[in-house]
Amino acid sequence: DVALPPTTAALVGLSGWLTQYWYIALGGGAATVVGLWVWLRTPGGLRAWHTFILRLPKIGGLARNFTTARLARLLGGLIQGNVPILDALGLTAHAVRNCHYVDLMERAREAVSKGETLSSVFRQTDLINPAVYEAVHGGEQTGQIGPLLLHLADFLDEENEVTLKSLTSIIEPVILIIM
Repeated sequence: DVALPPTTAALVGLSGWLTQYWYIALGGGAATVVGLWVWLRTPGGLRAWHTFILRLPKIGGLARNFTTARLARLLGGLIQGNVPILDALGLTAHAVRNCHYVDLMERAREAVSKGETLSSVFRQTDLINPAVYEAVHGGEQTGQIGPLLLHLADFLDEENEVTLKSLTSIIEPVILIIM
């Protein structure tokens, strides 16, 4: 005759409600998915989603590192292939998915067209790791920014792989417990 713990009682109540009103839960879930899908197709919704992802603990840093690695690989490959820097920055802006990074690349393109350095633009944002903009600054000083960006992308990819493996090893037990 002992009362159920509150979490168990809530789970039993939820189960009872779902078995009786499953169609409401199914309709509400479908409406939520469709609403989110429509909202994410708007510029404001997409910007809010990108901001949310970048601000998440651990995942935001991982998203920044993956996007920075992609940006470095694309820009380095284009520069290495003798594409003019302004064109390379424009093409990289179109290839990066996160709208904050697109804005960053557009600002970089404007700044470089005015004679400023790429590293000075990267220094002004929190999207780029300080080690990355210092490396870009060094590449600008030596005139070897293309190879440096490609090497930097390789380094970031290795770092991202290690981080992803450790994150996966942490998440696996949680998934097993949930299942």
